[in-house]
Amino acid sequence: MSKKLKFEKFFLPEVNYEEQSSSDEDISSTDEDIPYESPKEEIYEDTRTDVKFYLVLGPPGSGKSHLSRQLIIQGFEEKKWDYVIILSVSQEDYQYIDENLRFDQEEDFEIKVLQLIQYQKIQMANAKAQNRPAPRSLLVVDDPLGSIRWSKPIWSKIASTYRQWLINVIIIAQYIAAIPKSFYTCARKAFIFPQPQEDDYKRVYERFLARSSNKTGITNYKIAQKRFQDLNEFEFIVVDAARRSENPVTVGKADPLSNFEHITIGF
Repeated sequence: MSKKLKFEKFFLPEVNYEEQSSSDEDISSTDEDIPYESPKEEIYEDTRTDVKFYLVLGPPGSGKSHLSRQLIIQGFEEKKWDYVIILSVSQEDYQYIDENLRFDQEEDFEIKVLQLIQYQKIQMANAKAQNRPAPRSLLVVDDPLGSIRWSKPIWSKIASTYRQWLINVIIIAQYIAAIPKSFYTCARKAFIFPQPQEDDYKRVYERFLARSSNKTGITNYKIAQKRFQDLNEFEFIVVDAARRSENPVTVGKADPLSNFEHITIGF
């Protein structure tokens, strides 16, 4: 697909960032566990209200960019989201996305998230008034290490209460240690590539694999490390956090080609 993905033209509204920021205090620890809270009342009649939070984790060259492209494209094809906002200081991996939907200035990231929330609020209110489905968005935050201050309240709320505004999220990071607890505990799926250090495998096991050890037989980080070391190039392990999942741990492969074939791991 050589053509850029384009969407119905829209404008993110202006927000008063100073007022929004001053109304919240910083969270003292990025390890605070904030569970997802569904809306207390139904905002509109729509069967597509279930939003998802995904993590893509792996060192440079592992295949994260290939996988993120597959996830984004497949999500559009399956109508999981209607438009995407990309926050990344590395824009070369997203040339297939219209430039008006990509932002690379670190100081603008929080402002763009606030604008996205305001835009969704407006669209959902209009959708309810017109008795039609509201647009669903996808927020992609790519390699945020050093670019984002995770202790800011807005990021914890993106992982919890702000999801009621139909904002799906993909966080792409090189290092598992960089992901706050409020994010990895609410992730619907984690796509994890082989890790560079033994300590990283300990984190992978403790944060993602230990809870399903009775179904998978992965009962310690050494077994997990061996599973990862047996993977081929561009392969990764998918951890499905759904409680009723019969296969909580599976293997997928990122497609480095440009044909955007569907991945088999689903949503």
